[in-house]
Amino acid sequence: MSGSSKRSFELSEEKRELLKTLLEAEGLEDSPARTIRPKGPTDSTPLSFAQQRLWFLDQLEPGNPNYNLSSFVWVKGKLNVPALEQAIIEIIRRHESLRTAFLNKDGIPVLVVGGADGWRMEYRDLNGLPISEGQREAKQLARQERQRPFDLARSPLFRAVVMRLNDEFHGLFTCVHHIVSDAFSLSCFFKELDALYPAFSTGKQGTLPELPFQYSDFARWQRERWERGEMTGQLEYWKNQLRGRLPILDLPSDHIRPPIQSFRGSHLSLDVSAVFDDAFAGFEPTREGHPFYDTSGGFPGFASPLFGLG
Repeated sequence: MSGSSKRSFELSEEKRELLKTLLEAEGLEDSPARTIRPKGPTDSTPLSFAQQRLWFLDQLEPGNPNYNLSSFVWVKGKLNVPALEQAIIEIIRRHESLRTAFLNKDGIPVLVVGGADGWRMEYRDLNGLPISEGQREAKQLARQERQRPFDLARSPLFRAVVMRLNDEFHGLFTCVHHIVSDAFSLSCFFKELDALYPAFSTGKQGTLPELPFQYSDFARWQRERWERGEMTGQLEYWKNQLRGRLPILDLPSDHIRPPIQSFRGSHLSLDVSAVFDDAFAGFEPTREGHPFYDTSGGFPGFASPLFGLG
């Protein structure tokens, strides 16, 4: 496994002890009421406050793709596409949120968890194009995919597309709705892919320890804290901060703000020096020093997405 895949988000023993000491000093030492526990047979599965907010925004503007989180990486070397699909299906199975749909029941969002077996990775074959044209086409397809909206009532709210330029060069695009993921979650996704893909690609059974709890367990814990009044202090703090007459932010603009936000932005082009142009141009598969995932050396690139689509 690559060096990056050995990195852990867990605290060291020394940092755990320090954190425990600081919590105790603030009167926040661990207690059963503060512990997230797995769902029991009679427990509900509420949305977190963040999920409720994103669901409301989706009801307000259905089909808005601005909460799609996407990434794109170039893959150099032989790619075992069935093994990659198998690894992603296993990640979807492990993480309940990636199998979750959000139904509208009389104006109330209801969380429904589905299965992972029906998920399939999409495939685009660009092998007939010259390599430079294939790269441009792959990135254009990825941009189009990023703008394709999710239906929150249908799971999974995650998709992936492999784009084959030739046997030694692929593009991998992934997209997930923000209601079931965030930047930290994406880093966990690629870290687990780092561990599972090499196993499946060599015919082994990829194994990761089962998760101690799911995101819905956190959401229920969050709601329970609210019901016990443990967030009252935080709420009062922000009420005090925002009390009174707030200053008006009067920014200069060329046009009157439309009644409905369009999200149609623009861009400003400028020339950069030849040094920068040479450093970032091309992404040719034979060039050294560019960010690739090399299939012969673990999954270092998947520790973080390598290519932002802008």
